[in-house]
Amino acid sequence: MSTEDIIKADPQIIILDDSQYGVTVQSVEQGPGWSTITAVKNGVIYPISDSDLTDRPGPRVIDGLQILAQDIHPELFR
Repeated sequence: MSTEDIIKADPQIIILDDSQYGVTVQSVEQGPGWSTITAVKNGVIYPISDSDLTDRPGPRVIDGLQILAQDIHPELFR
C-alpha cells in the first residue's frame, strides 16, 4: 500500500512487522501526513520484535497471534 492509501484508510491500529529492520514507532509518528491517522493520534502502534512469529508459516504463528492479541486487547489477558 502506498502512504497515501494508508492515510486515507485511517487505521485504528498499526502493527509494525518491520521494526526489526529499523522502522520505529517514532518514525511512523513523524511520517509526513501520519499525524492525522487515528492510530497515531491515540498511540496505538505495536512493533513486532520477531517477525518470524507472524511471517513464517508454521506452529510458531500461534505465538505471534497471542502477542498481537495481548497488544490489541490486554484486558483479556489479566
